[in-house]
Amino acid sequence: MTTAEWLANCSACCVPELAGAFTRARIPYRTVTGTLVDGDPAWDVLREWLDAAHAVRSLRSSRIGFLGHTYPGMLDLYSDFTQVHAQTGAHVEVLEIDDLVERVESADAAAIERKGEEIRRTFDLAEAGIDPIAVEITPEIFEWSARVAVGLDRLVEDFELDGLTYYYRGRGGNIAERVAAGLIVGNSLLTARGVPASGEGDLKTNLGMLLLDRLGAGGSYTEFYALDFEDEFVLMGHDGPGHLAIAEVARSLARSSSTTARRGPGCRSR
Repeated sequence: MTTAEWLANCSACCVPELAGAFTRARIPYRTVTGTLVDGDPAWDVLREWLDAAHAVRSLRSSRIGFLGHTYPGMLDLYSDFTQVHAQTGAHVEVLEIDDLVERVESADAAAIERKGEEIRRTFDLAEAGIDPIAVEITPEIFEWSARVAVGLDRLVEDFELDGLTYYYRGRGGNIAERVAAGLIVGNSLLTARGVPASGEGDLKTNLGMLLLDRLGAGGSYTEFYALDFEDEFVLMGHDGPGHLAIAEVARSLARSSSTTARRGPGCRSR
């Protein structure tokens, strides 16, 4: 063994040097050991740390739009913007509903048509009567959702947003109320492309959605609805924008469960 060859392969040599420096500087650290060949678990550990670092960096440099106000009376949702910035590094951009209304009203016909095509490519439109509380998707309703979605795109672009927390009640069918009522489709599209949107003015959930999105897991504003004590599962439903990645994961799990169930007795698909 020559000195040159030893130096070329002394991957562990720097560990006590770096550890000593980090300890003196009070910088937390972890060491990962392994041979780093294909299939070695060390790769999985490193990948998890890199994914976490990417998610945290995304959060620290993010700009989160806060549009409107928090849902009245939801005391658990209230957030201190200064604390959010101090603890996460994220910037909260406070927006007026007028910022969105202006962009919705100025949306041009070509952009609305393109957005309509995107909506049809992305979603299966529900047929009338399939949901007892949903009205028929008329051409006017569809066009309005597409128009609002165009306005949302411009809002995100103009304010350089990485996420959007929103709620606005409006009154008597005014333009603010109509815009707020048409947000779901556009915000679902934003969430699908990495700009998570959270309803009811829930800023903390929006930050969680951003982290989950950057980790590749999706993330949706979700509420617990019921407990099944026999089969031991929790029924949950997303409120407002849904994350398409969750549907993709569910579809993959369903295919995997179906394959497992066909392998023989003792396995079942749920």
